[in-house]
Amino acid sequence: MKKVEISPTKQFVISTRNAVTSIILFLIVYILLFLSAIGLTILCGYGAIGIIAIKPSLITIALGIGLASLGVIVLIFLIKFLFKTHKIDKSHLIEINRVSEPKLFELIDNLADTLGTHKPKKVFLSADVNASVFYDSNFWSMFFPIKKNLVIGLGLVNALTQDELKAILSHEFAHFSQKTMKVSSYVYSVNHIIHNLLYDNESFENTISNWSKASGYFSIFMFIAIQIVFGIQWVLRKMYDYVNTRHLKLSREMEFQADEIAANITGSAPLISSLLRMEITDFSFNNVLNFYEGKINDNIKPVNIYQDQIEVLKFSAKEKNILLKDGLPIITKDDLNRYNRSKLNIENQWSSHPSTKERVDNLEKINIKTIYSNIESANKIFSNYIERQVQLTKHIFKDVVYEKKVINNFFTSNFMVEYQAHHNENSFNSIYNGYYDFKDILNFDLNQSVHCQIFNLNDLFSNENLEDVLQLQALNQDSTLLTQIKNGEFIVKYFDYDGVKYKASESSNLINEIKDKIIHLEQRINTNEINIFKYFKRLETESTKTEKLTSLYFEYFQYDKEFDKLIEPYNEINESLYFISEKTPFEKIINNFKKIKVIEMKLKQNIDSICNNKIFKPIISNEIDTAFKKYLEKDYIYFGNERYFDKEMDVLFTALNYYQFVISKGHFLLKKKILDYQFELTKSIII
Repeated sequence: MKKVEISPTKQFVISTRNAVTSIILFLIVYILLFLSAIGLTILCGYGAIGIIAIKPSLITIALGIGLASLGVIVLIFLIKFLFKTHKIDKSHLIEINRVSEPKLFELIDNLADTLGTHKPKKVFLSADVNASVFYDSNFWSMFFPIKKNLVIGLGLVNALTQDELKAILSHEFAHFSQKTMKVSSYVYSVNHIIHNLLYDNESFENTISNWSKASGYFSIFMFIAIQIVFGIQWVLRKMYDYVNTRHLKLSREMEFQADEIAANITGSAPLISSLLRMEITDFSFNNVLNFYEGKINDNIKPVNIYQDQIEVLKFSAKEKNILLKDGLPIITKDDLNRYNRSKLNIENQWSSHPSTKERVDNLEKINIKTIYSNIESANKIFSNYIERQVQLTKHIFKDVVYEKKVINNFFTSNFMVEYQAHHNENSFNSIYNGYYDFKDILNFDLNQSVHCQIFNLNDLFSNENLEDVLQLQALNQDSTLLTQIKNGEFIVKYFDYDGVKYKASESSNLINEIKDKIIHLEQRINTNEINIFKYFKRLETESTKTEKLTSLYFEYFQYDKEFDKLIEPYNEINESLYFISEKTPFEKIINNFKKIKVIEMKLKQNIDSICNNKIFKPIISNEIDTAFKKYLEKDYIYFGNERYFDKEMDVLFTALNYYQFVISKGHFLLKKKILDYQFELTKSIII
């Protein structure tokens, strides 16, 4: 095959230039800081000698040593990253070779030759839905060639044709051939340096602490050194933002270029179809994993999660009315954005990849004709794919500890029976057309007259009424984000709304327009909500002669009001704990936890209350009950002796997570109780 070469776009060239400029600027700033630190060290050394020379004594010697150590400490801070090693964790990967997988390596060799690039140093299999390139990199790799490694996710291969796998690998090999990957390695090294200087300081801080304790005179100069270090860190944070926003812009352009290179090898269509299927493939894989995580306490271990993944993939496609071809769902762009009605478009400067829609749009624009050569399952490129799937399944669960003898005969047939039952328990009947998937039941006066015109069930849950719900959801999200832009909480200069470009200062007028639309839609949805109740109330009156529906709605409305109060302590504690992920002075940490203690009192009262509420009895498993009891049994201290207490923090976070799950699940079950009852009422309709 003729070697593929793609001329870089103007935007790609500009992004590359900006990324390189940012790295050069960082190096200049760092060199200036480093030279300043050397100068400070020399000055402190001369100062120390001068102090001791004036009048040699224990005090002046101590002051001299303290002053000299000030400069040395600052200098050590700036160079400590040189002695830090960083290794990429490969424990989740399985290395493969050309002896065991000749067909796969033949494809790899052909792609490397076609693109005129080096073959990967190593090839790994991962369990996930992914394909990627990575390299073992450190500070010194900025000056030496880097050999890249290829990772192929079996969860992705499982849902591809061989043409699509070739397209995906062509994209990854395009990264191998991109000279700008060297820029990425530089940015990686820069980030490694900045991260080390900003956050990896435990050993450095212990050194300062021990040195300060050696003498009261030393502590004075260590305090000054710390203030200088804080200043250096402030500069580095600014540099981090500057370097990364420009590099991430380049990364997005690199993705577009890699897509174009891949399209020139396989045509546009295989890459488009694989990209569009990625989301539902990942969804299916994670659902299988979540299912088996929930089976750990039952000592059930999967045999082959990839067979289960395919069954969930087919099941999910059927639920969404998506067509299957050769056992794989055919996803369109409309399916991709089926429920997204947002008209607000803001470029995410912190995203390393364009959105799937942007990539597909670009590939369609390129529109390179595809000559399909192999539409068989990509699994068949492996010598024994079933064996590989079983191997990766074992690898995923290798560290899981089962309390009793493991049940290993839980095959796909068993899995699908339980999975579908679990799905039905956690979803609403299809007669509702997804209407309640995105909204709660709105509160209204249950005592109003139920006499009304005759409605049709399909009209109440029509696509038009579903569209109202989706539009309202999008308008509320857009309004929230525009308000953040208006208040300066989200910094952008421009944004697009409904295809029109706006300045950030123009957000106020747009917010008012959106709010008018929200009011109009809320009125329409509220009217439909009342009509739904009246419709089912009439069915109930005609068929059962009971008042159960009204009581179910009343119970739901009561809990809906209570839910806002129940979620308050959860939200407040989560918001108050922001400081644990930041560099925070010890005194402030202590004061923050004192404030959290006050909120915890309300949280514990709520937990005690829900444990005794019949609504939550089916939700609170033995595991959740044990976690709640452990949290309630004592007043935990989360910080002391200048460190966080990990075990106690874990008790808090476990209780918080379970609490949010239980009250949210309670809300869901009450809604499902109404909808299931209404579905039963529809069976009385004479067709």
